[in-house]
Amino acid sequence: MSQVTVEDVTRFKSEHRVVELVDALHGDYSVGNAAVEALGELCDPSSVVPLVDAMADDEWSVRYRAQEALERIGTSAVGELMELLHSKHPDRRANAAQALGETGDTTGKASLTELLNDEHAHVRSKAVEALGRMADPQLFELFVKALADESDEVRSEAAHALGRAGDGRAVEPLIGRLIDPGARIGAASSLGILGDTRAIEPLLDNIRHEEHGLNRAAIVALGKLGASEAVEPLAALLPELELKDAELVADTLQALGQPEYQADPRITAAKTKDIKERYADGERWFGERNLVSIDLSGLGLAGAIFRESDLSRAILKGTALGTAKFNEANLTGADLSRATLQMAEFRGANLAGADLSWTTITTADLEGADLSNANLTSASLFRSNLHGVTLTGANVSMADFGGVTLPDGSTYEAGMDLSRFGAVGQPARL
Repeated sequence: MSQVTVEDVTRFKSEHRVVELVDALHGDYSVGNAAVEALGELCDPSSVVPLVDAMADDEWSVRYRAQEALERIGTSAVGELMELLHSKHPDRRANAAQALGETGDTTGKASLTELLNDEHAHVRSKAVEALGRMADPQLFELFVKALADESDEVRSEAAHALGRAGDGRAVEPLIGRLIDPGARIGAASSLGILGDTRAIEPLLDNIRHEEHGLNRAAIVALGKLGASEAVEPLAALLPELELKDAELVADTLQALGQPEYQADPRITAAKTKDIKERYADGERWFGERNLVSIDLSGLGLAGAIFRESDLSRAILKGTALGTAKFNEANLTGADLSRATLQMAEFRGANLAGADLSWTTITTADLEGADLSNANLTSASLFRSNLHGVTLTGANVSMADFGGVTLPDGSTYEAGMDLSRFGAVGQPARL
């Protein structure tokens, strides 16, 4: 199979040649991944067995794509997967159980329940995981029983399953497992999901636990529980922590209504350093991140993508951000003064109270953005799209609005009064 190329795989798919695609599963990195993806798109039940086997492949991406392909095949794969639950090979039984759980089909509940008595712990754990995805209240007692399994792996999955099931009866058994080395991380995570305040004190007792995974799970769970009583002990813990843990605590404190801890100099400096280094290495995606109060002033970050990131109170003064994308990002109170943002995108972004004075933001797309109370003094917005933008309280004094598409879809002309949009001041007469 070493001679098979990605182009061959594409041809096999177009000709529906399942046998050749199955043979290509264990080709090199690119060929194997392409073959698994093609099999998933074809949704042929005859590919179920080799896809289950591929879930044990040495290459993680092949394992991942095999699972994804089985999810795409969906209910068409259920019959084959149920047969594989009785395979003489434990890896096949385990992988089939996992894949069956991913389909969301409940037909195999009885067969999966039988696997809870399998001699192999890995098979039992995958059966618990699959059953946990069914969110069936009738399985509650089975999960509680699995919490006492001799295998750490099984007890861990049982703890997670009880969280996914959402049954309040699980709170006390899970609290009891916070001292169990095999199940305590899963127990802490599930207690956060269940939302019962009885878990707050036991979780607080574990925020300084020597097991790193447990103290992190406890901290996250306290944030999910909205535990206001955790603010003081978490704030006291912050100076003692390594950076990654400090970031987690700051994120949790923000979730508990205390965003000021995001401005910790160590955290903001480390995030700035991380972005600079990753950008220098060619990375451009910085989306969906917590970047509150970060200082990126004066940097060259053209083409960077900050979609849906939280950049509230960030400092981007004088930063070169041409063609950067801030769609749906939070930039409330951010300082973008004197930044260069030609052809940047801010669709749906929140720029309320942001400082955009003397900013070059020409031919940019700000459709649907919130610029209420923003400072646009002397900013150049030449030919930018402001359709649907909120300008209430925005200061547009001496700004260049030449050719700008206004909130109502009209085009700005010299002398227009923008107070009808709630703006303050008048643009420059050009």
